[in-house]
Amino acid sequence: TYSHTQGRDVKVVTKAELSEVLRARQEEMTSAWARRIRQSSDRYQLLTIEEIERSVRELVLGLAMAIESGDYGPLSASLTATGAMRAASGFEPAEVQRALLMGCDAAYPVLEEAFGANAQDLVWSVTQVEKALHRSLNLLQGVMKDAQVQQRESEAEYARHRLERTERRLQALLKALGIGAIAVDRDKIVTWTDEIGGSARCGLLTRGEVING
Repeated sequence: TYSHTQGRDVKVVTKAELSEVLRARQEEMTSAWARRIRQSSDRYQLLTIEEIERSVRELVLGLAMAIESGDYGPLSASLTATGAMRAASGFEPAEVQRALLMGCDAAYPVLEEAFGANAQDLVWSVTQVEKALHRSLNLLQGVMKDAQVQQRESEAEYARHRLERTERRLQALLKALGIGAIAVDRDKIVTWTDEIGGSARCGLLTRGEVING
């Protein structure tokens, strides 16, 4: 498209044209973005460049679609998968968020080469990419928060099952030996008892009961 300003035709980039440039230069942008990410923290340096590129490649395509049509579905799906994966690997939310915003720097050389002949077009295209990535940042923050909550819940559930298995093994051992046992905390409150320890033989002790004396 063109607009007429002071007798001159001035090119105005469309979102479709910007998106097409991102798709056409996908591999170049993916490579630059992945290299920046890998250098950004010790944890990212433990990942191979190929692994980072796989995630980034989807982000570039999702970014192009979000800019062109306003559909953030594919980008959101990619961020959900990547955010959950990084959270499970122990990455801090700030690390992953910073890595996402590095897409702005990775995109600039591509945009400069495509639209640098017109400063207005270049500024506009850079702004569109920055706006889309900052909106994506909000999506990523929610993903990382949900992933961390799920991880904590999974760890708590695992710890509970592990404790139950340990208690069952201890109960079986003590029963085989004919020994009764209880555990109390510093306030003399019963926190655990085996079958014999909680029987009439030992005074019918139950969890939460306070031991006198």
